[in-house]
Amino acid sequence: MKLKKDFDISIFEHSDTAKRYGINNNVRIEHKENIKLLHTNMLKVQELLNGADIWITSGYRSEELNRKVGGSFNSAHKVGLACDFQLRKFRTLLPACLKLITSDLCIDQIICYDTFIHIAFYEKMRKEFIDKQTNVWNDADDLIIGY
Repeated sequence: MKLKKDFDISIFEHSDTAKRYGINNNVRIEHKENIKLLHTNMLKVQELLNGADIWITSGYRSEELNRKVGGSFNSAHKVGLACDFQLRKFRTLLPACLKLITSDLCIDQIICYDTFIHIAFYEKMRKEFIDKQTNVWNDADDLIIGY
């Protein structure tokens, strides 16, 4: 679902997998403030990426949903502090990932995949960057000096 300026919890609760398997993915009350913080941080991400259209593909995950999708035991998705998102007008995601991980945002982790980015705003703030892309880049515009 497309990120909007006005807070809408359903953007972070939406899950095709949860619907398919009848899994309740409503945000628990103790995680609602985290979801609001996630929304605020994602608006900052959008600003850093020059107003890019951000599509949230996986936000909050209930314990049951996290197990179903094979999420990690300590996933920040389960407490509302992580999401996966797409930048549909970007040919490659590595430049965006590097811009975010080197920013002053309180980022714990970024994982850069071929078609989406995972970002976590967890209290650890490790600034961990993992590149899980499989594509090979042939265009010099995609290269970043120093990477």
